[in-house]
Amino acid sequence: MDPVVNHGQRPKAAQRLLKTSLTLDHAERRLQRHDVFAVVVGPYSASSASHVKHRLTEYLRISASDAKVFAHLWESFLVYFVRSKDRTIALSESKLSLQGLDLKLIPWTRRAQASFAKLRFRACLCLEGIPRHAWNNDTTALILSDGCLLDKVDDSSISEKEVACLRV
Repeated sequence: MDPVVNHGQRPKAAQRLLKTSLTLDHAERRLQRHDVFAVVVGPYSASSASHVKHRLTEYLRISASDAKVFAHLWESFLVYFVRSKDRTIALSESKLSLQGLDLKLIPWTRRAQASFAKLRFRACLCLEGIPRHAWNNDTTALILSDGCLLDKVDDSSISEKEVACLRV
């Protein structure tokens, strides 16, 4: 298998989705129950996450310890509510005007604030010790981590020397 030097030769629609794990599922359920994205939509910007937290907890009349605010991208913030009922109350209004700071709250979803990234690297691997009858995509996928995109299994090896190595 020749290495691909020109990134444009790769399939344009290739993408890799991670398999979910128990830990990832648990984290996503927590985010869905307790977190929202807060996006600044008004003419004034938020100076910091603590500024958003102060205004938001004051508006919702909850204790500062009942919410955590983390700066995200482009004037947006991830807000964690200790109690899911506070999140529900916050989301009940489509836009919050907090003393000059206008926020649009969006429920957390896996795709909210997601970004697209191109795969920039390709590696050819030689997996040794795999019996010839097990040279297939299923076996290779079990060996490789979930973070890898399997392009193909090269089963065109002919010589005895090459048969000892599964090229992917």
